[in-house]
Amino acid sequence: MDIIFVTTTMYTKWLDYQQQIIQNMFPDVEHCIINGLNRWPNVWFDWINIVKNSNKKYYIHIDEDFFIKNKDEVIRCIEKMEKEDIGLLGCSDGYHKYRSHNPVAINSF
Repeated sequence: MDIIFVTTTMYTKWLDYQQQIIQNMFPDVEHCIINGLNRWPNVWFDWINIVKNSNKKYYIHIDEDFFIKNKDEVIRCIEKMEKEDIGLLGCSDGYHKYRSHNPVAINSF
């Protein structure tokens, strides 16, 4: 698969669980873990260089406490992006208190 997963982590109890799920569903896909314990919030952008230097077509930036439940749905999203020439896909994050109630913020896919 032409995918790279990227997670910026604070090393919570959820990281190992998330990594196991990704490994089980996508055994041949790279998963880059970025240590988010220092340089916050600037460290959050370290994934950009990893993705730029990767030869993968798609990257999935996934929070350590987010869990994929269905591999087929991830693939369906990628196929939709291909078919409809979509460059960014994400879940609505508007009105979240940490986003200053921004109605158009998203967690990008």
